[in-house]
Amino acid sequence: MRTEDQVIRQFDMRLIRAVMPQGAPVIMVYQDPVDYPGMVVARLYNGKNGTHLVALAETLEEIREAKPEQMQIVKRIKHDPAQIVEAWL
Repeated sequence: MRTEDQVIRQFDMRLIRAVMPQGAPVIMVYQDPVDYPGMVVARLYNGKNGTHLVALAETLEEIREAKPEQMQIVKRIKHDPAQIVEAWL
């Protein structure tokens, strides 16, 4: 587990904007990533760089409860790494 991560229950746009005041936020959702084995993880990205904000759950349905209302689910594309399940834009 990455100790520098801040684990949150739910993303909201105010918190997202505090971390990245400019640009379009993207939250990537992973299944069983190396840093959180056995978990479903949603991590806020600033461009190509992951931030310290993550939400953790045991299932995809549970992690979707952390999605901001304003963001839409985008399914993974075939060229994405295998652990990526979806993105929230």
